[in-house]
Amino acid sequence: MKGHHLLQFTILAMLVGSAPVAAQCMRFRVSVYSDGSVSDDLSTVYGYSNFADHSSTCGCTHSDYTSDLKILAPDGSFKRDGQPGTESSTSMATNWVGEYDVVGIADFDCSCAGGMETSDQPEPVNVKGLVQVQSVSMDTDPIYLSSAQPTCGTATVAVVVQGLNLTGITPPTVTVSVAGSTSTPPGASVSSTPVSPSGGTTVATSSPANFTFNVCAAGLPQGAGSASMTIQGAVLGAVPDSEWTIKDPSPGANALKAFMINR
Repeated sequence: MKGHHLLQFTILAMLVGSAPVAAQCMRFRVSVYSDGSVSDDLSTVYGYSNFADHSSTCGCTHSDYTSDLKILAPDGSFKRDGQPGTESSTSMATNWVGEYDVVGIADFDCSCAGGMETSDQPEPVNVKGLVQVQSVSMDTDPIYLSSAQPTCGTATVAVVVQGLNLTGITPPTVTVSVAGSTSTPPGASVSSTPVSPSGGTTVATSSPANFTFNVCAAGLPQGAGSASMTIQGAVLGAVPDSEWTIKDPSPGANALKAFMINR
């Protein structure tokens, strides 16, 4: 959810001639609130708005309240929906990367001043691509400290790249790492070297993007014949960061993989 704007306006009705005296003392004061968000799959921007009329009407009446909501896309297209009353909501399909503006609009009739309309300031909803670790796997379990056994295995980190279909988006340059996280008992260690892509960095043009690492046993606690080792895959960067966001794995266990190290 985004932050909320609250706009209040006060207008003195400057009516002359045959206008009722009541209208000349009337002050319009309407609070308009709007909010916006984007769906988890980046397909839809949602908007919500409501307003409250705190006007001093001085004998005039306000009626026919309508709450309108407008969503403007980065390419200039927009969607506007209105609903009777003081609350409204709408949604718009996301086709472009960038900032979508959600604008709440209050409409009503005043018996003295006629039709009235005011809106709040645009509430931005920034639609960016998402990069997230999907899973970590290890092809060898256990690995060994002894050179007579397989001392290394290949870890594969699968990374979801969401939003490549958005118009105007640049495929992200993604950097991934694998490192030892915890061990039971404590004190075990591994070394990790990127295999593919080189350096653990690539331009991701499809999803998932796979990164492989050579993971080797480096140590065991003194006196221990084995240990359960957990490695963690992490996205270190996704650029341009104006168009991409690194999202934490959900659940966090998706970024972890446990295996055994034997002496």
